[in-house]
Amino acid sequence: EERIAGLGDLPSGGDAAVFRPFARFFDEKIQASKMNCRTPELQTIFAILEKVASQPGNIRVFFSFPGTLKLRFYSMAADELGRKDPFVNLLLHSGANPAKELASHRSGVYTVSTVRA
Repeated sequence: EERIAGLGDLPSGGDAAVFRPFARFFDEKIQASKMNCRTPELQTIFAILEKVASQPGNIRVFFSFPGTLKLRFYSMAADELGRKDPFVNLLLHSGANPAKELASHRSGVYTVSTVRA
């Protein structure tokens, strides 16, 4: 229980009987250090947590999910593709608020933060 308490606060609010999906991302090395265990032990803890969840599918664990994606566009400019595809547009240009940008652009490569997405 002490190790699970190291995961931090989970979203809450409203009726406890209503399940509200959310995503929580952890850097394995940092989280293992906080929980005073090795990375394989942390993965085991998460696998057990997923298996014993009260309802199947309530908790899903994805190991080695990349924190960033690097995208390069060859046959079509990213802006043009963004105008044709709403998902790409949202991914590369998340609106007028620069604090919420999911992607940075440098030397023709878009680096997208999957954690912020």
